[in-house]
Amino acid sequence: MTTIFGFKKVKTNFIILKCNEILKLSNNKQIQSSSKDFVQKLVNRLNSVNTKKLNDEIIQFICFSENLSKTDRMKIINEIIYQLNFDEILYRTENPKVNKIMDTKLKKYILTFEKKFDINFKISSKRLFYQKNLKINKFKKFLESLSNDMLTVLYKLCKLESSPILSYFFFSKLVCYKMFYELSNIEFIYNLDQNEISDELNNFINEKKKNIKNISKFFNLFP
Repeated sequence: MTTIFGFKKVKTNFIILKCNEILKLSNNKQIQSSSKDFVQKLVNRLNSVNTKKLNDEIIQFICFSENLSKTDRMKIINEIIYQLNFDEILYRTENPKVNKIMDTKLKKYILTFEKKFDINFKISSKRLFYQKNLKINKFKKFLESLSNDMLTVLYKLCKLESSPILSYFFFSKLVCYKMFYELSNIEFIYNLDQNEISDELNNFINEKKKNIKNISKFFNLFP
């Protein structure tokens, strides 16, 4: 195993090294911890990955995953379940054309998710609509069965696009990262087609796509 990464103690903390120099991410932050065991585990994990597949974001995903405690896992699981009550793909707009596109492209995912986890959703035109009395037992057991890495993937996707439903299909390798973006942003993409895109908005779109792609790269590290 190539040992590109290591660590050293600085005062009361252990700091990650790369090629014997302190690793600094693009935001100029260092990776450090007061726990030697955690840092050693993290170094072993980083050294097990092809460095060509590592960027700052993926290193941070690995840190996040390796640092999850049982309490952290439960908080994340509860957050994903809470998000399911507000899943974005269950919302419909005031535009019939957009709604038709959404129904055509999203219906099969909603129905399959319902069948898989024994859940019944309601579609609503209310932006802050809350799904009441969802049967979440099967979905919760599924989340609890995931490794830290897999839970990290699902959680990060949900944070990006507010859709545990579509995140599940990405996780199941039934939706690629490009399709995940398109399905999560049907109304947004439709409105873009009708208007000129500013540089600021274009940068926002590219950043969002980049974030999804990085999660995909992290996901693809797993066998």
